[in-house]
Amino acid sequence: MKKKWLALIVVAAMLLGTMGTGFAATAAIESSDAAAEYQIIVINDRSLIAVSDIISLGYDVVQNGKFIDIKDSTTNFLFELGSRVVGVNEIEVKIDAAPIKNGNESYIPMAFFFEVLNYEVSWNQTLGKIEIEKRADTLYPVKIESFGFVYDCAKPAKTISSTAPSVTELLFSIGAGERIQTRSSYCDYPAQASQIPAAGSLYDPSIEVIVAAAPEVLIAQTHFKPEVLVQLTKAGIDVVAVESPSTIDGMVALVKQLGVITGNEAEARALATSMEQRVQRTRNLVKNVQRPNVYYVVGTGQWGEYTATSDTFINDVMQTAGLNNVAANATGWKYSLEKLVEQDPESILGGAYNLDTMRTSENYAILTAVQNNQLFDIDENVYSRPALRIIDVGIPELLKLFHPDLDRSLIE
Repeated sequence: MKKKWLALIVVAAMLLGTMGTGFAATAAIESSDAAAEYQIIVINDRSLIAVSDIISLGYDVVQNGKFIDIKDSTTNFLFELGSRVVGVNEIEVKIDAAPIKNGNESYIPMAFFFEVLNYEVSWNQTLGKIEIEKRADTLYPVKIESFGFVYDCAKPAKTISSTAPSVTELLFSIGAGERIQTRSSYCDYPAQASQIPAAGSLYDPSIEVIVAAAPEVLIAQTHFKPEVLVQLTKAGIDVVAVESPSTIDGMVALVKQLGVITGNEAEARALATSMEQRVQRTRNLVKNVQRPNVYYVVGTGQWGEYTATSDTFINDVMQTAGLNNVAANATGWKYSLEKLVEQDPESILGGAYNLDTMRTSENYAILTAVQNNQLFDIDENVYSRPALRIIDVGIPELLKLFHPDLDRSLIE
């Protein structure tokens, strides 16, 4: 049966002609027999495939003690037995299942491995099979259109300007940070970002500094002045204007788009898969928990009430972490003191300044969260920027605060 499956893969690879290593296929494995027939075992709801099968599929594999080095023509994996950290080319990502040794055989996470190599791995509920299907590879030139700007990406960009903190963070996360020529003054993470010349703010980037740096492309996000971007295009700089993600799925899509722009697609898929798997595990973890009523304060006091309404990225993060966002009945970030009093949240999240305003103003003294001192100071940059830190830090922090008894060991 195993030979039959492998034969199907080889035939499909010949038909598709997609991978230099000879593995590119649509294949199905009967899940009920997978562990016995195909050397697949399931640990913590993740399927792991035997390294000997990976070798049979044509990949170069070197195992030295607990380290497993797997290569094809474009991608180099470095797994470590017992570790949820995996090297993919020049970056490291966290996954939710560690490679293991079982007898004389080593096993690696199957879905993660193939997703990074641009396969879709899915469970067919109807047929009871795990399906592995090759996705189409990127063929340059790629046209990216948004906000009226068109970027003809003839090849991966080697030099970039970023005007958005979350874009800067994600570029570093996929191993393209060193290509950033200029950043906005708000791009302050990771620490290496501070070494990049600053070129004004998100809204008013310095055209002179950016033109002098002459990046191949400038990436802007939501908060920008169109007339400034038009000036940059007239100066010969290509522009990509992307919308700030309002959901975690949108953030994952942005990661993959940055992979296309930079050519770091394997790294981007590794990061995207890492995010998706840990988010999926979190959602399963909180599926049946009692959700506390929580309010996220963005602004308060004399300027009015602003919060993470239903159409915001933060709302999706709160829902994912098993919280009931009391402001999910509104849109557009705007709220009112009357609604807040009516909802009477059990807890409030926000920055120190806003929380201090709520503690000291009589307007909020009636709130249960204030009376019980359930106001939690969080790093607003972590929660407001759709970037890796929300997965590594933000969601685990919310789980620790509101669901401390849940096992976070495969998420953090």
